[in-house]
Amino acid sequence: MALKLFRSTGYASLFEPGETRVSFHPGWVILLTSLWVGLACNAPLWLAIAGSAGLPPLLDSAALAILAGGLAALLLGLLAWGNTLKTVVFLLLLAAAWAAAQAWSRGLLPDPSQADRGLASLWHGPWVSWQLMVALPLLALLPLMWLRQVPVKRMSVARQLRVNLAALVLGGGACVAAASWLFPSLLKTWV
Repeated sequence: MALKLFRSTGYASLFEPGETRVSFHPGWVILLTSLWVGLACNAPLWLAIAGSAGLPPLLDSAALAILAGGLAALLLGLLAWGNTLKTVVFLLLLAAAWAAAQAWSRGLLPDPSQADRGLASLWHGPWVSWQLMVALPLLALLPLMWLRQVPVKRMSVARQLRVNLAALVLGGGACVAAASWLFPSLLKTWV
């Protein structure tokens, strides 16, 4: 009869390659993705920082960044459950990179008086441009290559529910705050 000390106590996996890496908490993945979508994938913000002529104030572009990050957190809170987290992040980053390339090529800027025109005009015109060929690898594929290498911690249903509810509440709060800054007349009609 052989003594199997390491197998029975669970210390055998400590010495195997790949098992010693620390897993990322899903909340951190949601937060980092929301920040990336709100800041890096926000063409109007970067155009305002660059100081292009005819731009709205930098505060409006920052409010748009908060709105985009809040919407990303809302979507991830609704759809990212367990094994679907990386897939939802993949689709969200592809959509954000495409929208950033379309906004950059058309020069779309946040204009509170024409809120419906901004998103609708993304669908018109060419779908593939040189801006998309630059934005897709930088804004979507680089973070996705990093996320592919990162192990994400598996959680129980109750803990995953708490993380997703926190993402929903924080994302919703960010959306309401940014929308009240960008569209004050819309807020007055609801109150």
